[in-house]
Amino acid sequence: MANRTEQEVMKGWKYADPPLVSVVCITYNHEPYIRDAIEGFLMQETDFPFEIIIHDDASTDGTTGIIREYEANFPNLIKPIYQTENQYSKGEKVSAIAWSLAKGDYIAFCEGDDFWLNAEKLIRQVSSLRKYPECHICFHSALQISYLNNRLNVICRHSQNTKIFPLEEIIKGGGPFCPTSSLLIKRSVLSSIPNWYYSIAPVGDYFLQIFSSVNGGALFLPETMSAYRYLAPTAWSSVRNNQTFENYMSSFFLRYLVSLECLDYDLNYMFSDILNIERAKLSCDGAAKAFASKHYGLFNKLIIQSWNLKPFLRIDQVVFFYFRHTPILISFLRLTRLFNRRVTTFFSFFNYFK
Repeated sequence: MANRTEQEVMKGWKYADPPLVSVVCITYNHEPYIRDAIEGFLMQETDFPFEIIIHDDASTDGTTGIIREYEANFPNLIKPIYQTENQYSKGEKVSAIAWSLAKGDYIAFCEGDDFWLNAEKLIRQVSSLRKYPECHICFHSALQISYLNNRLNVICRHSQNTKIFPLEEIIKGGGPFCPTSSLLIKRSVLSSIPNWYYSIAPVGDYFLQIFSSVNGGALFLPETMSAYRYLAPTAWSSVRNNQTFENYMSSFFLRYLVSLECLDYDLNYMFSDILNIERAKLSCDGAAKAFASKHYGLFNKLIIQSWNLKPFLRIDQVVFFYFRHTPILISFLRLTRLFNRRVTTFFSFFNYFK
């Protein structure tokens, strides 16, 4: 349990209501981690009120009990949502369910298996956004913790100084450019999110970063103020990697591809070249999964699609494209480290003369 009482958390507030910041935490079967997430919220030292909205998506482990424990001790701070049926499996945007209840002018995000490191995170981000009113989103670098070996690595330190990244950089960077646990956005951004985001997009973070950056770019702070658990079994990326090929294609690949097309339209095709690179990456990833599942016809179609969108994108794309008619050879080459080094040399040589 937290070292501070609810009264101690709130004692520095200049007023009690409404909250200036709504912390949105999405959790499912995060029993080993959820305490760290909640403790990171409760250690925040601010002069403004904040609320903590925790969406428990019908966890089957001890996550729900831990949240109830904190709710009992921090009733004015923690506003839980307890689902009796898993909403994610029904295709619902669970983050949207949570933020629909947010009262704050700003929304901070942190999933249940991540956590915050700095007690001044919220106040520093709010203060920074007030200095740059044209920006509607603020993010920072994060500490990556490997689930496999506890290895620590600072990620997303894109600059040594405070910097505004333009929209094209956010699009180009993909979802990982801004760690989810670092995000603070203005709640007003949510009113501009199109309907396809809720009904089609398989992931929310990437598109939310883009929508929030349309007007004034994204404000970056170089401090490492949150932690991200990499390859945790309950992480969304781990769940996706363990999907069957058919589920991957229907629940992720096709929906992501359509989402990119919708985004391109909404941005008036001003960033089509950059979005084509994202489509090429997605098609190459799909080709790799099709190849692994021995769907060679679809593999050929997807790798050609990737190549036509952006040739010489990555090493695996080059290998797949030039040897696409000989799957047995591709299987052998993918296991050959010597070949991989040669492809790397070729790839670098080609790019030097491009």
